[in-house]
Amino acid sequence: MSEVRLVKYDAARNGLAEAHRVDEVKDIRDKALAMKAYAQQAKDDSLLVMATEIKARAEGRAGELLREMDKRLGAKGIGKKVQSPRNDATPSLRDLGISLNQSSAWQRIAAIPEERFETLIAQAAETGSRVTTKALVAEARKGTGGKGKQKREKPFLGPRVEDVVDPLFMVLSDLSKRTKERPAARAAGDCAG
Repeated sequence: MSEVRLVKYDAARNGLAEAHRVDEVKDIRDKALAMKAYAQQAKDDSLLVMATEIKARAEGRAGELLREMDKRLGAKGIGKKVQSPRNDATPSLRDLGISLNQSSAWQRIAAIPEERFETLIAQAAETGSRVTTKALVAEARKGTGGKGKQKREKPFLGPRVEDVVDPLFMVLSDLSKRTKERPAARAAGDCAG
């Protein structure tokens, strides 16, 4: 690896550590994506590994900042439509140029414990493979024991009908259904007797 690459790599890592706004981190991520595309065209494996590492670190840092960010004011579309106040200075994901899927994925990546994240990065560097966003999200899901969402308990809606209704009533109801199903048989039994 050349000295220039290492200097730029270190500068990108330091920039991520010092970044305090999502748009700063996203800018570093976007530059890493461009560097990754260049490395693929140039067939430069070492640059490709560095670019994907910087991208992964940037996405994790962006996820941390998104988690800390205040949520936008407003109401969900229930009842009367409420407009967000014009003085709400909190930028939306759209303002930041981030999709909902990116936001979700990056916040999941941020949830990976730092020690585990560093292990994944080191393993990828040792093997010369790339750390992808998809692989990191899958790793984050492993940590939460599934798809990332905790399974909610179903609310208690009251007792079931079978538990309340008298079992004798159920038997009588069943008998009446059977007799309604076979009216011809019943009529034939009345005529025969």
